[in-house]
Amino acid sequence: MAGAGQTKLSIEGNRFLVNGKPIVNVELYGGWTGQFKDPPGHFPETVKSIYRRDADEAAARPGLSVFFHSNVWCQGPGDGFPLRFDLAGQGTPTDPGIRWYFEHVQARHAH
Repeated sequence: MAGAGQTKLSIEGNRFLVNGKPIVNVELYGGWTGQFKDPPGHFPETVKSIYRRDADEAAARPGLSVFFHSNVWCQGPGDGFPLRFDLAGQGTPTDPGIRWYFEHVQARHAH
């Protein structure tokens, strides 16, 4: 048992817990993604590789989930862009979007 001021990390079934409460990280990248807005939904290959790596690492740990987040794509109005809930394209300047990420996760899940 964790004492006062101590944090206890544990795994119960397929859930990660901190002090008995499930861990859900929905802001894995914080404001870092706000820089990718030319155009919104354009992700350079180096950035895509970071997202893919993190998805792969989470897939290797049963019970650990990662939520995709991009400030500009998912919360566009804060940066003066439209609010988007669609996957759209492959994350290139001419085919912006986040479909590439979800296709990667789907392919990883199929293995």
